[in-house]
Amino acid sequence: MPKISLTEAFKRKFKKIVKGKPEYKSLIVEKLGLLAVDPFNPSLKNHKLSGSLSEYRAIYVDYDCRLIFLPHKENDTYYVFDIGDHDDVY
Repeated sequence: MPKISLTEAFKRKFKKIVKGKPEYKSLIVEKLGLLAVDPFNPSLKNHKLSGSLSEYRAIYVDYDCRLIFLPHKENDTYYVFDIGDHDDVY
């Protein structure tokens, strides 16, 4: 089971999102938990990105929200970098 490591940039964006939409807090925490337990659960819609973000992957939090992370296979950790709406994070 991979470890989840939250970057400071992610933590700042998370606080900003939750301040505007408090109902997202439990949803985001739930998706992070699912990412740690079952990263390819169909509800996450885990997918590889392309272009300048080709090393990264993204999961679906809800219709308007995506979470960007970098899997690091050597230490079995997912570094979570960004969260926000589709146009903001891509």
